Amino acid sequence: MKDIVFDINVILDVLLNREGAEISEQLFEFILEGKIRGWVAASSLPIIEYLTLKELKASGAEPEEAASITIQLMNWLSGLLKPLSVPGKESFELLGKSKDFEDAQIVLSALALGDEAIIVSNDKKFDGMDKLAVLTPVICLKELLLNTDKSLENPIGFINLKSQQKQVLPQLEKNLRQVLHHGKYIMGPEIAELEQKLANYVGVKHCISVSSGTDALLIAMMALGIKQGDEIITTPFSFIATAETIMLLGATPVFVDIDPRTYNIDPKQIEAAITPKTKAILPVSLYGQCADFDAINQYNLPVIVWLLKLLLQS
Repeated sequence: MKDIVFDINVILDVLLNREGAEISEQLFEFILEGKIRGWVAASSLPIIEYLTLKELKASGAEPEEAASITIQLMNWLSGLLKPLSVPGKESFELLGKSKDFEDAQIVLSALALGDEAIIVSNDKKFDGMDKLAVLTPVICLKELLLNTDKSLENPIGFINLKSQQKQVLPQLEKNLRQVLHHGKYIMGPEIAELEQKLANYVGVKHCISVSSGTDALLIAMMALGIKQGDEIITTPFSFIATAETIMLLGATPVFVDIDPRTYNIDPKQIEAAITPKTKAILPVSLYGQCADFDAINQYNLPVIVWLLKLLLQS
């Protein structure tokens, strides 16, 4: 999905319904339809508010009416475009390198999205500083329509954390600044908040978070007293940590084949794998589909629950 950063002039065209803004409005429709992600530099917001209010007053609106409409338009904009924070020191470092300080701030903000982000502007002299593509609304729309026909030609990556991060980038940056401010990098207040929310979500009194899924498996087995010579029934169709943590405690992973329809462990084959040394069952809920715990729990053995999710590019 393309990331489009809108210049002030394009946003004002849409907010004020200026003549000839149809193409820009169509780009905004693409955002609503989920075809592109729309962004705005945070540094642009006060300028947009000021110019919107000024133009409404110039059109004959009373001051109070103009102010009310401006607030409504800014609220609408905030629900459509995601804000991009503006780096501080870097902005001043680029002041002497850019023809336009305002443009430099927008470019700096957009770079947080990667070098494939596009800036859309009506300003033919917009200084992209040779870092990002700058397109007019017309050319941008043509590019988007052309690429839509070629979307199936793009390979799907196994994992794309950058795309996932963009979904929550403004909130992520806000929370990172909060952590940097209080300086509690280990066992800070965010940890307690997360644990309480997770406990409430699953309906339990307590939740203890750990640094990784691997550690979670290891701690669960240690709590069960798993030791050398014990056996843990599990699935071979999983991440390496599933068998790794069993062996770290000196126990032996006993693999049971998967159900070819769900790719999760086949409960019907578990009974044949149970021996006097079996201490627990470690099924893996894969790709968002839970293992058949009703069937697995019938064997009256401790069950260690682990959800393994595959992150695909979007």
